Amino acid sequence: AILEMAEALPEHRSVLHRHTGEQIRDSGIRWLYAEQGAGWVFDRINARVDEYNAKYWYDIQPIRSGQLTRYGVGQEYRNHVDIGAGPMSRWKISVSIELTDPESYEGGGLEVGGDRVELRRGDMALFSSMMLHRALPVTSGERWSLVCWILGEAPLR
Repeated sequence: AILEMAEALPEHRSVLHRHTGEQIRDSGIRWLYAEQGAGWVFDRINARVDEYNAKYWYDIQPIRSGQLTRYGVGQEYRNHVDIGAGPMSRWKISVSIELTDPESYEGGGLEVGGDRVELRRGDMALFSSMMLHRALPVTSGERWSLVCWILGEAPLR
């Protein structure tokens, strides 16, 4: 159902570079909002985040939007962390939901802290936004994921 919603959304190519000029990201992205009929998606995500956060007690806010990411052949997002300066300093928990059957593409997938995370279609990975992670390069087919960042009012609270 999420991929059906994605078909109606405009896609933008996202290419990011490190300060050295090295390309670290190449993918297509679309933005999904609760107000677009996807409230049920974010209700489910927020419920799982609340369960996860019961262990950590981050001061967080519910989310109502996420990034649909499409990786085609040769596309990836190299090692990075999601937390950063300015508004990104409020990012606490990163969420990655596998939207594609892993048997429909080769390569690809998610790695967190140097470990491959085996996700089936519909599975969700939650981890600290401070953890090093990457989307591995797709070698054939196409991989879709829904990525969200759980924020708080202030950094590290």
